Amino acid sequence: MVAKTSSDPRLILRFGDNADVSIVARFIEEHWKQGHILSRDRELFEYMFLERNGRLNFVIAFDPQSNEVIAILGYIPSDALHSRISLSMWKARPDAHLRKYKAGFAVLRFLIDELKPKSIFSTGISAETRDIYKFLRYSCDVMNHHVIVNNEISDFKIIKNPPVQSTYSQSSDSVTPTLVVINSDNELRNAASKLEFIQTLKDSDYFCHRYLRHPRFKYEVREVLSNNKTVGVVFFRRLFANNRSCIRIID
Repeated sequence: MVAKTSSDPRLILRFGDNADVSIVARFIEEHWKQGHILSRDRELFEYMFLERNGRLNFVIAFDPQSNEVIAILGYIPSDALHSRISLSMWKARPDAHLRKYKAGFAVLRFLIDELKPKSIFSTGISAETRDIYKFLRYSCDVMNHHVIVNNEISDFKIIKNPPVQSTYSQSSDSVTPTLVVINSDNELRNAASKLEFIQTLKDSDYFCHRYLRHPRFKYEVREVLSNNKTVGVVFFRRLFANNRSCIRIID
């Protein structure tokens, strides 16, 4: 597929497929970071970006003269229709003779034009990337992180400068929730059917794939019940360091 850009109408842009896995992995190794996990762990790479139908969720830009890859942009959909996507692995080669193509901007523009997503989100963006998003009139802000410390512990070895005491408190008349372990797709889909997951901008397929099938991380999932009614689902990982542990809530 040849897509026109404002800089050169010959720039070649297309979505990847399973034959491009090695090509993109090599680009990451050579132009992103040597030894990057996605350049050497094919199973993880395919888990994150390769779909069952063979589609690779990357836009790839090729130099029309040499047919070399000059830019990539990966994305992770949070629903089956790819209407809500998280951007990942956005990189263009900085070579002076390639700047005329504006390939980095071209892969983003191609992705937006082809998918027409309802929403795009991304975390950990650079200042340069932020300026591009602002130019495209996307909202950019700083993400907040929150922590609840265990008031039964005084000798902390993971957190630095912990608060004297957690500010979290539970009212005396509140109901203590019940947590039910979720281990399978069916159990998660059943819990999701009782909630309005659409408000999270993610569907059940996304949650099953993201948290129950991850090849490297072990996530734990709990259905939250209050008065025998499902009020939420929580996804977390247990982390261990310095003979201590903490729970990182992801979703």
